[in-house]
Amino acid sequence: MVDTVANKLQIANFIRSMTQTIPIRVLQKAVKQAWDEATCYPGDLSRWSKNLPETGQCAVTALLINDIYGGEIVFNQAFDHFWNILPNGRELDLTKGQFNRKVTGEKVPVTRDAILHSAAAKLFKTNSRYRLLKKRVDSLLSND
Repeated sequence: MVDTVANKLQIANFIRSMTQTIPIRVLQKAVKQAWDEATCYPGDLSRWSKNLPETGQCAVTALLINDIYGGEIVFNQAFDHFWNILPNGRELDLTKGQFNRKVTGEKVPVTRDAILHSAAAKLFKTNSRYRLLKKRVDSLLSND
């Protein structure tokens, strides 16, 4: 089992090293095209629109960015919001536009496991929404 985990980690690191050349603006365009009601957090569906597609997309988007660029995923409880801190320390938040003000307050590091496998994640189907977003973005990027 250790070999399997080590192999998966090695493959993931290889994929990450190959994809780190994706410019953020290119990824941002693909992600924006891939967002829709099916990838939206169910609690935000009533606010989601084509004019503001980042609404309800923070968890799945933070996971995807973490796949590609590594770094850390952080959470702000006051805004119920996830975003990324890249390995170089830069904050990257592709979904901040859903708020009418700057996200302020404490940011707490969270694990992928917590985002994907907590009771809330199961209830709100975070894993399947993330996999759908990832599949769509992968397809859009492979077509460029």
